[in-house]
Amino acid sequence: MHPTIEKSQKLRLKVEGIRELGANKIYSAAIRIGDQDWKLASNIEEGKFNIFLVCETNSEQKNWLCEVNAEVSMLKQIGNGSNLTQEFIHHFDFNNREKKVEFCKLEFIDNGFEVDKNVFIEIEFDYKFYNFAELFPNYIDRLISVEEVEFKVNKMQLASASEYFYDLFVTKDSTASKILLEYNSSEFMQFLAAIQPNSIEVTASNYQSLMRSAQEFRASFLHYKIEHFLIWFKDLELFEKLKLADKYNYTLLRRFCVKSIDDLGNIKIISMKPEFENLSTESKFRILRRGIDIV
Repeated sequence: MHPTIEKSQKLRLKVEGIRELGANKIYSAAIRIGDQDWKLASNIEEGKFNIFLVCETNSEQKNWLCEVNAEVSMLKQIGNGSNLTQEFIHHFDFNNREKKVEFCKLEFIDNGFEVDKNVFIEIEFDYKFYNFAELFPNYIDRLISVEEVEFKVNKMQLASASEYFYDLFVTKDSTASKILLEYNSSEFMQFLAAIQPNSIEVTASNYQSLMRSAQEFRASFLHYKIEHFLIWFKDLELFEKLKLADKYNYTLLRRFCVKSIDDLGNIKIISMKPEFENLSTESKFRILRRGIDIV
């Protein structure tokens, strides 16, 4: 058995008369993810209709991770026998450290709610669950302890994704069944999930952690995935991308950034930044050469 599990599940919740809901939460039945029970919940706060997931169980485990795509559908009764359907999709990851995941806060006036009508909410989860807590027969053959959190892994799978672990398990042929590793346990868990055959996605919330881990454990394919994410990531300005391209030797990212400069005014703005001199010689040369090409 493999530590990555893919699943689809649904949660449904009926809100009978929004007027009566108020600040009191109502809950759906529970679904189990990892070693916790999660419920769909709803309430009203500050005049807004809230929909969220909530976890009310405690967990001792710190060695599993779950990545979720949640498609939320709402059927609202709006009078005269009519219904209004609204759908939206959320992508997020959570583990035992998070107790609440908010989906939306909707204004009544803007979203067609009527206080005496019913609202039907359904969430369909497609999620990947990465379990590094269990000892899967015929697969797990090593135990890695990070900040006293134990991760059960397959040594050849790690070695195929990381030069660091290739040196440890193949070149040095370490036979130790338990390895102590000085690293951040949460970041190591994300790293493990990112190098599985069906890995987590690189996202705005995890790319910095994954970059550090890819560098630390010399995981070239993970670097490749991060680089392609950064090329199309819109929430990071071009100069910051150039700095990352230099730090992690992302040649494709550097080339993309330089080609994105489309006029001499932008080149002047970049070259006047105090940090411009800290860029690599390669980056500075390509930027100045881009100015010549534009002229």
